[in-house]
Amino acid sequence: MRKYLILGLAVLLSFGLFAQENPDGVMMKDGKMVVIKNGKITMMGRDITFSNGSKVMNDGTLVQSDGSKKMMQEGEYRDMSGNTIKNMYLIPNEEVKKDTLK
Repeated sequence: MRKYLILGLAVLLSFGLFAQENPDGVMMKDGKMVVIKNGKITMMGRDITFSNGSKVMNDGTLVQSDGSKKMMQEGEYRDMSGNTIKNMYLIPNEEVKKDTLK
């Protein structure tokens, strides 16, 4: 029993470390786009262009640098270079602030 308790604690701690080490980016959360910047989560208030030339619109439309379009999926995360990582964060609704980044 003690072995399972220690294992569970180790897993929980590793989730916390994983979330702290991840880069800034954008994510589709509950059908809305959010921005993660310096560990803070806000609603996305404007279109964002990534360093790879792709662009994400406020409604979740992603325009690739070649002009092709797709919708971001729930839980899909893009870092500021435009790289996709699915379900990177599990964000409780109460943590998403109603203001926007400036």
